[in-house]
Amino acid sequence: MSEEKVPKTREEIIAWYQDQLELTRLRTELTELNSRAVVAEAQMVEAQLFLANASHQMRQAKKDAEGQGGETASEKPNSEGLKVVD
Repeated sequence: MSEEKVPKTREEIIAWYQDQLELTRLRTELTELNSRAVVAEAQMVEAQLFLANASHQMRQAKKDAEGQGGETASEKPNSEGLKVVD
């Protein structure tokens, strides 16, 4: 018989299964770590999106305030129509 067809001993079979179990544990751990990394990356993108939206809204509010008579938030017209800077 060739070596490929030689029946394995009980100890060899047990050792092979133990190796497979260890590989399965390592694959499971890797999958869990990858999942946590993906979640963390998604949270980071979500935070960046929140900051970008807040920044855009602030710029838009400033642009809108300037568009209404050219006044900024710190400039207010007085009773004579002159701009007073706080």
